[in-house]
Amino acid sequence: MILVVLLADDMTWFTIAFLLACAGGLLYNGLYRPPRQFVRYELGRYELVIHSDKGKWLLPYEKVKAITVQSFLEKPFAIEGEIYRGYAYGLFRLGSYEAALYATRRDRLVLLDTEDGLIGLTPAAEVEDAFVAELAAKSNAMRVPDGFAVSKGRGYVPAHAKKSPAIWPIVLFGFLLNLVIAKFEDAFVFSGSFWFDAGSIALVVVAVLLYRPLLRLHRLQPWLFPVLSAILTLMMFAI
Repeated sequence: MILVVLLADDMTWFTIAFLLACAGGLLYNGLYRPPRQFVRYELGRYELVIHSDKGKWLLPYEKVKAITVQSFLEKPFAIEGEIYRGYAYGLFRLGSYEAALYATRRDRLVLLDTEDGLIGLTPAAEVEDAFVAELAAKSNAMRVPDGFAVSKGRGYVPAHAKKSPAIWPIVLFGFLLNLVIAKFEDAFVFSGSFWFDAGSIALVVVAVLLYRPLLRLHRLQPWLFPVLSAILTLMMFAI
């Protein structure tokens, strides 16, 4: 609504496409998408079993090295994860680290340091203490009472946690790419409101389609986007 008020006097195809995309996303998540997400944990004989609408996942007890219960002031940031009505499933940025969440909330987690990285669970409050005690007993994992040091500060640093690459290189790359495209539009005959609107709509579509692949690429090759940003900066001075 704020965007509509600010741009009502100068509606462009880009503005219309952006508003339609937002409205479509809200309608899809609120009306069409079935609310069938669930997570359930089972402490088996040899492994922790995580049941969800995505399937069943097994974590052998010998892979669990440390356990803590941790509250977070800041919500985890989705990298390759899914957030829907409090349900969080997939890979998230938790402080400076990556964590695989199988959770129904994101403010308080039973956090496991495993050989595969951090894993976050959310057993019900009334069974949380018993769940942690039984999991620690079956896995012989160390219990950390004061939480893991996943952000800046002192505390127990999980030995197997994987550092999460910063997001700013992707944001900087997108900003510089937009500036370079604008300079090309001014330098060539394909200038004017029509081409600007068409290019802007194309950028929005590409950004939506490539959001997850770009994040995966950034995780695998964190050097790539800083290098591309440097190349775009040189191009700006050369145009």
